[in-house]
Amino acid sequence: MEKPDVVVIGGGVAGLSAATWLGRHRIPTVVVDSGEYRNKWVEKAHGYLGMDAISPAELLEKARMDLKRYGSVTIRKSTVNKIKVFGGGFEVEVPEGPISCGRIILATGVVDAFPQVEGFFDYYGKSIFHCPMCDGYETQGKSVAVIGWSREAAALAATISNWAANATLVTDGEHLRTSPKDEEDLAKLGVEIVTGEASALEGENGELSGLRLESGELVECQMAFFSIGNSPAPELPDMLGLERTDEGSVAVDSNGETSVKGVYAAGDMT
Repeated sequence: MEKPDVVVIGGGVAGLSAATWLGRHRIPTVVVDSGEYRNKWVEKAHGYLGMDAISPAELLEKARMDLKRYGSVTIRKSTVNKIKVFGGGFEVEVPEGPISCGRIILATGVVDAFPQVEGFFDYYGKSIFHCPMCDGYETQGKSVAVIGWSREAAALAATISNWAANATLVTDGEHLRTSPKDEEDLAKLGVEIVTGEASALEGENGELSGLRLESGELVECQMAFFSIGNSPAPELPDMLGLERTDEGSVAVDSNGETSVKGVYAAGDMT
């Protein structure tokens, strides 16, 4: 049985960042990487110092190559079946056999809810995105549709309006769940609200030209964003009985520790 000090579950940016610092402190660490990443559809990731506009796959490969210099860190391509708590430590069960450790870092990200529009994944990561911080800059001079009906979607549309030539909030047939003040703020920013249900995406080679509604109306747009909801994959947090925030994220303290001593969480899941 392997017996590292720490098991990092998740091989995305948060997990590999944690593993890098554990490696620099020469702490024996195993990273369990399922190979499933939230941004696997995205062509370019932005905002990483010295690596702006890099493909997510290349970014992670660079991080894995960097980790090879730290002999105390091992990356295992696998999945976690179960975690057992015992004697002040943990046993992480993977198909290849159990791993015993004293601490766990969860960095498995979140699972997004996607708009139910045919052909969505032909555009996702090319001209449709979910993160304004990551991809908002690229909306400059463009018409943008934002799909969603929550206060978060309204806030997303307001944020995008800082860059885009114009922004339209499309509620996809749902009732807009915001306050009158939110709607007034959107109007002041020039954000139009369209309540129609999304029917189809128009464009070629992943480049969006418009969002067709069930009514036949076309919302012209060269880019789109969505905010329908996301949550941490429930299996491991629920297995450990971790406390959640009101929004459903994993609750952590100022040190990143969860409600279970010795279990930490990092990245989007917090």
